[in-house]
Amino acid sequence: MHPLTYAETLIDYHLCPHPKYKFIKESHRGSSIPLTQKQFLHHTDIIPGIMHWKKFQPLALSSLPETSKIDTTQSCDSFNLAMLPKNVPALLDALPEEDRLETAERELCEQNIEVMLTPEIIEAEFPMLDHKDTKKEKFTSVATLMAGPLWRAAAFVQRHRAGLLVGSCAGLFGAQISYHLFPDPVIRWLYQYWPQGQPAPLSPELQSLFQEVLQDVGIPSGHSYEAFTSFTFQPVSAGFPRLPAGAIVGIPATFLGGTLIDSDHPVVVHGQRVNWQSPAGTRLRDALTLSRDAQKFALAKEVVYLESSTAALQALLAPACLAGTWALGVGAKHALGLYGGPMNLRTAFNLAAAVAGFVAYAFSTDSLTHALEAWLDRRTAALSAAYAQGGVEFYEKILSGNIALRSLLGKRGEQLYTPSGNIVPRHWFRIKHLPYTTRRDSVLQMWRATLNPGHS
Repeated sequence: MHPLTYAETLIDYHLCPHPKYKFIKESHRGSSIPLTQKQFLHHTDIIPGIMHWKKFQPLALSSLPETSKIDTTQSCDSFNLAMLPKNVPALLDALPEEDRLETAERELCEQNIEVMLTPEIIEAEFPMLDHKDTKKEKFTSVATLMAGPLWRAAAFVQRHRAGLLVGSCAGLFGAQISYHLFPDPVIRWLYQYWPQGQPAPLSPELQSLFQEVLQDVGIPSGHSYEAFTSFTFQPVSAGFPRLPAGAIVGIPATFLGGTLIDSDHPVVVHGQRVNWQSPAGTRLRDALTLSRDAQKFALAKEVVYLESSTAALQALLAPACLAGTWALGVGAKHALGLYGGPMNLRTAFNLAAAVAGFVAYAFSTDSLTHALEAWLDRRTAALSAAYAQGGVEFYEKILSGNIALRSLLGKRGEQLYTPSGNIVPRHWFRIKHLPYTTRRDSVLQMWRATLNPGHS
């Protein structure tokens, strides 16, 4: 088969970049088409008798780190593996005169031009060369290691988000309600009073006081209560009286009078031993000595709290805020079209939604606690005038004791208590409990209304 003449060949032959020859005067050595015609690089057919097929490695393998060790399956065809012309193309006898003049001028201009190949030129022309950029590979590998687990975690959360939401809400609710469901081993272990290395039994005096309070509040016989001696200055409680596990109340050992606050008995508060002989120690000892009415008010307040079962309502706030934050966040992202935007924008929105959800949780928790404490004081003081009077004394003694501790603890006391005896909030944006002065004034107002019903 003889080589084709110019008139018999297709334009694709002259535009093909594999290979390139030059015109030397009357001798045809290739095409005069510029090398920038890259759109003709991939051909679907060949020129019979001039070119043959050759299989190249796929361009997708260029992104792999080590291509020399990768085996690829080559498809078979009936052609040779060399995509090169068998012979030098024939003279272009039918080449127009304008093309001949242009080619001759280009040859004259290129005779004195020396072209030096650089690694960058070779790499740009042959991207499959096994050239490695160490810094780029190191950065890519580190980014891959960091992004891999993150993307897998994000995909897992996206795939199981409903189940994760339900599990998270159930976990939050269970964590906050668990010690109310099993109060005896938890609360007793945390607050039990151990005077001589042994748990102090509940004295008959305190047991009688507790039973009297239960009768005054009107507890049904089917509700289960248990009391123990605690080392705290105020009563503690947990549980649900209607459940089989019942409720448990820790009665402070200081309610026994001189047993705990004797001058020879060491008492440590915030890591510092109390000096009962000092003026502040004397004031603290007086603050810990409560009348029977004040003790009954303190215990009745805990019993009313347990009977109301508001612990379940308090435990519901965290999962409710979590579910609400998730639902509002998903709805807002759908409304704003963030699911079709970049992931960084969605991440920033999720962080902002999480902060907003935490603020909502803190605000709702503190508001519920304030309302609950005010209701407990009013409900307990409404039992009788003696309970109201005991409530005023109880909060007066708490304020007096905090003022004494502020003096005893020095700088630490100034950080914990205000000059009036209230507790300094630990967070600048949260007030978790009502001030003791507010609670005292509320009970005092009810006591005055009880004494003077016509002027209420």
